[in-house]
Amino acid sequence: MHGLIRADLRTRVGRVIEMVRPYMQSHGGDVTLVDVRDKSVLVRLAGNCNGCSLSSVTLRNTVEEALREHVPEIEKVDVVPNEPENLVQLQAGPSADDLQGWVAGPLISQLNAHKPYAFEDNGTKILVIRSRNGLRAFRNACAHQGLPLETGLLDADSGTITCPWHGFQYDAESGECFSAPQCQLEAFPLRVQDDRVYVRPV
Repeated sequence: MHGLIRADLRTRVGRVIEMVRPYMQSHGGDVTLVDVRDKSVLVRLAGNCNGCSLSSVTLRNTVEEALREHVPEIEKVDVVPNEPENLVQLQAGPSADDLQGWVAGPLISQLNAHKPYAFEDNGTKILVIRSRNGLRAFRNACAHQGLPLETGLLDADSGTITCPWHGFQYDAESGECFSAPQCQLEAFPLRVQDDRVYVRPV
């Protein structure tokens, strides 16, 4: 319930992919998890950089570095070829099916680097925060006693969020607790569409 059990390999890889997606989307790119095979991850890169210098090689390196940090079991990232016709179609606005299961959260302009953003959907309490490498979404519950974190101290520079109740400090990237490594915040997949954050509670 409070993230005390570490998820399986594919789930952990999927969470890392969702972690880096906002950063890549902000540079005109995107990444999708295709498969996890043994110690290798297959991904599909999409989009262009809209005039910035971020190349497909840099996009791939971004994924590799994030996986190396958060899922050290992974040794290799392979890129699956894109389908150009489909990529053009993806530039259109989102359809209802595309956003099915995703919950609309705040606009990017509403997020503060030093204050978490909390909202609720059908009883699920959600926390969106800025970290050093982009945006992250977690269940709004400290892994210690399940108390809310929206009034906690968020330090985007050091990449930490501290529980206001008992001082438990977490890595804002992975949700892992520094003082109790067996505990971690429950992360939710996050995406950015038309400058709005969408979260998929799981």
